[in-house]
Amino acid sequence: KLTDYVIDLDRFLDTKPYQGAHDPDVIAPTLSLVQEFREMEDKRAQTALAIMDAEPWDAFMVVFTSTDRMGHYLWPYHRSPKPDDDPQFKQLCEEVRHNYICLDKIVGELVTKAGPDTTVVIMSDHGMGLRSVKRVHFNNWLQQQGWLVPVKTYQNGASRPDDWLRK
Repeated sequence: KLTDYVIDLDRFLDTKPYQGAHDPDVIAPTLSLVQEFREMEDKRAQTALAIMDAEPWDAFMVVFTSTDRMGHYLWPYHRSPKPDDDPQFKQLCEEVRHNYICLDKIVGELVTKAGPDTTVVIMSDHGMGLRSVKRVHFNNWLQQQGWLVPVKTYQNGASRPDDWLRK
C-alpha cells in the first residue's frame, strides 16, 4: 500500500554524510537538500493521514526523520540570519526554519485527525546543539567517587561501567 513512501533520503540510508568536516563523502548543505527533506515529510504526512482514515487503529505512530537530519547536518543554519551573513547562508536559515513551521502544521493535522479523546505523545530520540568537545562518562565518574562499585569483573576483563555496557 505504501507506493510513494520515502523512509529516508537515499544518501542517508547507509552513510552519515554530515559526520566529518574533512570527509570527502560529506554533502554540502543546499536549498535543494532542505527541499528534499520537506518533500519526504510531506509524503510521510500524506501517508500517515491516509492510513488513519483507511485503517482502524488503537495506537498510531509516525516518525519524522528530517528534524534529526537537519539537526545533525544543518545545525549552523538553526538560527536567525544576521545582516552580515552570506545571502546563501541567510536563505538556508530561512528554509530550515520554514521546514519546522511546515512540520508543525503537519503535526497539527495529525493531532486534529486523531481527535480530542486521543492521548498524543511527541518526543525526540535526543536533543540537538553544538557539537560538544568534552565527554562525560557518568558511570566512570560515579565509580571514581566510590559511589558505584562493580559487582564482578567480566570474563573479558571489563572493569569500568562503560566497558560493561560496550560488551
